[in-house]
Amino acid sequence: MPLKGRSHPPTKLYQQDTVRRIGPNQSLGIVLRCWHDAEDVSPHTALNDPMMRPLRPGEVGVSFLVNGGEREILPESELRLIDRSIQPGDFCKKSIDDVQSGVVTNVLVKGRIEHVISGEPVEGWKTLDDVQTRLDAEIGDYVIYDDWIGQVIELFDESLIEISTGQLVRLPELSSRLSIGEKGNEIIPPPTGSMYNLFGSFFSAGGSRPDSVDTVIDVEHTVYAIAWLAVSQMIDSATAETKTRPQKFWSGKDIGKLTLIRGRSDLEMRVGDRVRPRNNTGTPFTRHRRDDANALFEVHLFIVTETETTLDVLWQDGTKESVRSTEVIPYLNPDEYDSWPGDHVFWKSEENRRHAIVQSVNAIDRTAKVLLPDTNTIEVVSVLELDPYGTSDPSAAFPPSGSDGLGVCRGDFVFVHPSGATNGFEKPVVPKIGEVEPWVRENPIVDGQLGGWRKEMADVGTVIAARRATEGVRESSAIVHPVQGSGNFTWIGEVIGLKLDGTIEVAHPDSTVEIYPLERLTKLHDGMEQLENALWGDGGDSYDGHSGDEGEEIWSMDEDGVWQPDLNGGDWEDENDEMQLVEDDSIEVVSGGWADESMENSADKPEIPTPEVPLAQNTRLPALEDPGPTDKCAVETTLTWDRFEILSSAPLDHAFISSPPAQPSKSFLSRLTKEYRVLSSSLPGMKTAYSILLYLTWRQIQ
Repeated sequence: MPLKGRSHPPTKLYQQDTVRRIGPNQSLGIVLRCWHDAEDVSPHTALNDPMMRPLRPGEVGVSFLVNGGEREILPESELRLIDRSIQPGDFCKKSIDDVQSGVVTNVLVKGRIEHVISGEPVEGWKTLDDVQTRLDAEIGDYVIYDDWIGQVIELFDESLIEISTGQLVRLPELSSRLSIGEKGNEIIPPPTGSMYNLFGSFFSAGGSRPDSVDTVIDVEHTVYAIAWLAVSQMIDSATAETKTRPQKFWSGKDIGKLTLIRGRSDLEMRVGDRVRPRNNTGTPFTRHRRDDANALFEVHLFIVTETETTLDVLWQDGTKESVRSTEVIPYLNPDEYDSWPGDHVFWKSEENRRHAIVQSVNAIDRTAKVLLPDTNTIEVVSVLELDPYGTSDPSAAFPPSGSDGLGVCRGDFVFVHPSGATNGFEKPVVPKIGEVEPWVRENPIVDGQLGGWRKEMADVGTVIAARRATEGVRESSAIVHPVQGSGNFTWIGEVIGLKLDGTIEVAHPDSTVEIYPLERLTKLHDGMEQLENALWGDGGDSYDGHSGDEGEEIWSMDEDGVWQPDLNGGDWEDENDEMQLVEDDSIEVVSGGWADESMENSADKPEIPTPEVPLAQNTRLPALEDPGPTDKCAVETTLTWDRFEILSSAPLDHAFISSPPAQPSKSFLSRLTKEYRVLSSSLPGMKTAYSILLYLTWRQIQ
């Protein structure tokens, strides 16, 4: 039933949704920004990029697949949802108001394709049985060499560009920015320095050329920069010590020594992907003449223009269903007590915590059936007694070093330990290993020029391009793909299923599937995730008491939905302001069991006082008794706690009742972590009053 009194229209679009414009120009696009997202981009960047201005309720930012990726901010009402990109392991709901959620266990995508250059379409829907997705490794892909697993951090490309005269130009450059089929008049930049000689006579002496439309007809990765994360856990420690990290740069024939592994979600088609038909017979292609008049270059590549995604969903109650992705919405911010069948959790009680495996969840009654492995019995418990993240122990509010929460999730890449060995942690805690090498974190720019390993990589790529241009030398080899059923890589795999008995279903790179106990698995720490956390400051080990964003302009949304500069800055109130606030409110603590402490001596005691006052076991706290006007501890205004309630749901006039909870931004989580550390060691002034309020709030929740 729809709720009344919504202050904003219901949300219908999310990031990465495929949409079509309603009206005569029915162009297809991808949603990049949504009005309900928690964004890290400061609104003043709109001065440089109008697409980054703050969005009003009901607006989204879309990148269309025509006119060179034209971007535009539009109301949701002017767009029609075509498909929704959801991956295995993602959570979803059927509606915002639905209390039950589900986890995606499998994804099946079919798509329509057209030639990447001519735009000639191919009839019918295509699946992975008909086409091949990316064959080369891209940034973020995992590769294997000599029992090491690494991740592609950077690429050096050599692109083949056809200019308006029909001539072909090779464009070597660091970082992959071009895709086959892209067209524009600014694809080839003005050459500088040593790059000038690589373009030959296509440019005038002034380093410019007449305006023309360039077309990218081929892109080849000539150099890979790879960060090696961890070594196989199947080999013994003595052998592992002899396995030194492989080289960072890979080019030429060395590329053929690498084996590319991808997860299931990376194999599925998405709008904009380039694919190759498994059978080229009868499919359109284009020919392009090389410098040699007798040599032709053929392009048999296609772009995915539309997709239709079907999801297999496991709901919390244990039922399974296949639905279109457009029939569900992403569940971006799960509740701290949310869990799904197969999850490993702690069942906490007053005495201890016990390892449990979720069998099913009743989202309405907030109860769950769990399997207790120590007794092999099934219990029905309240979800409030379950700890899915391992934080029920206050002393372990932050996961111990080397661990990353409880159990594993679908889509996680994991190492497999030998039979009879374990990961070294007590179930259900699973460790995470994988360390980005120090060189990866070097500054990219030094004195306005490329520096560090990026300059070294660019030099290697430029030399390769020069040899190809002058000597016609081509020494590259194709990257290797795992052979199905070979059994070569059983030490690494992707989690594809969580069994109700606690075992884990793992798919290996050679397409074999095995079932392992949880204690034999260790998670791989993604290198790109580590770099992203470092970029946003989440990985800091120390805290100096500052937020790290001094001088940054803080913006906030007013009651009309318009972004305005926040003059207060969102920081802590000054201590003097806080003291003045307390004096203005004239709040004193009624005696009768409370420690009679002054403001001065309370600051010297770090422990929060625990009042020995028995409280009634009801849903509300009674009003504080008025001691009379002659009592020295009398308060000016009688305080009644009836004004505070714990509601079963948000009030209908809440400003954001119609919008889903957005995923917290990394800067928000970083700030929250830092402030938690501050409060865990020292409370602000008037500690006694704060302690009393904290204690009363805690008893109210109890």
